[in-house]
Amino acid sequence: WRIVNGKVDFNCNSVEKNHLGWWYIRGGKVDFGYTGVAKNANGWWKIDNGKVNFGFNGIGVNNNGAWYIRGGKVDFGYNGNVKWNGTDCYVANGKVTMSGVSVQISSRAAYASSDTNWLIVTDTSACKVAIFAGSKGNWSTVKYISCSPGKPSTPTVKGEFKVTGRGLSFGKPTYTCWYYTQFYGDYLFHSVIYNKGSKTSIQDGRLGMQLSHGCVRLALSEAKWIHDNIPNGTKVIVF
Repeated sequence: WRIVNGKVDFNCNSVEKNHLGWWYIRGGKVDFGYTGVAKNANGWWKIDNGKVNFGFNGIGVNNNGAWYIRGGKVDFGYNGNVKWNGTDCYVANGKVTMSGVSVQISSRAAYASSDTNWLIVTDTSACKVAIFAGSKGNWSTVKYISCSPGKPSTPTVKGEFKVTGRGLSFGKPTYTCWYYTQFYGDYLFHSVIYNKGSKTSIQDGRLGMQLSHGCVRLALSEAKWIHDNIPNGTKVIVF
């Protein structure tokens, strides 16, 4: 708890210290469940499980966007390019911008809202998936990757949806698709097609073209990243 003059300060929402380190306080209490970026009077800090991580160097996310961090603190003086999750991003005054994605995607993402700090936008014509972190009006590009959506006879569903579930794999006796993330009924993000039970023997690894039965195929590593990192409730826009 945050104690001021012997009394719990339930109005405290900040980053404060004790003899064990610096901590993220919400409603007067350390929030051990929080991982992200939070601020106090001295700056913005990388929080892992409620505690400032002074050893962190990289990109951190909160509902204001994604931020370039050095020594656990947002570096608002940094301007330049950084690589994040395999994507080249531009940082302006410490904040990762939405650069690098198409106008068609960025125009849809700019003021989209999501129930989480994540947003996925899929362009089925360009065969691209963009993943953003932040919140409405404050999205930063995390990934911009090639995909294979549905072919013209079995198109991927269009509209706005939410991530509803995930699983390790599915398939038939002749093939396996790995790391699926569900966003509408049987419509999923998942890996390209592998021979049954294998993660190395690719049966159909083509990307950048419309050829699936309706799902959005991705490289194995990208499908796994979405499976592991994107929470249920995340907005998915498909056009």
